[in-house]
Amino acid sequence: MPEQLSTDFVTLRHELDRFVDSMPRIVAEGLLEMGLVCEAEAKENVVQVDAIDTGNLLNSIYTHTHRGEGQPSLATGLAYSRRLGEQISVQEDIYAQVEEVPEDEMEVFVKVAANYGIYVEMGTTRMAARAYLLPAFETTRLMLEKIMRARLEASGWKL
Repeated sequence: MPEQLSTDFVTLRHELDRFVDSMPRIVAEGLLEMGLVCEAEAKENVVQVDAIDTGNLLNSIYTHTHRGEGQPSLATGLAYSRRLGEQISVQEDIYAQVEEVPEDEMEVFVKVAANYGIYVEMGTTRMAARAYLLPAFETTRLMLEKIMRARLEASGWKL
């Protein structure tokens, strides 16, 4: 009996070690997924609050990781503008310089590179707020448990 208990303890210890070792990867994957979901929600909100003129704001929302992944691309804004039958001009200096970078894989930033994005989000004395980013964050925050549970289960851990 003591030998069986010892074997069970070793097995349990091995499983716990494996679980602890896999957590950083699982959490990092979950955070990246949350960032991408938040980005998509924010872009959808820009459309819903009718904050599209040239497509620049929509196009400038992106997810940034510690590896430098995720840069503003013109694909979304161009696609939306084409759907409206409009032409938009693209300039090199269209985006504000974004200097803050996530320090490690446990940070993911959803950024708005258009320098006027804050004015659309918060409003001004002459323009009502058309929030798109904070509502996206709240929607994504409510999905935290679901996303992390799915990541754990996809990695072979049952809760």
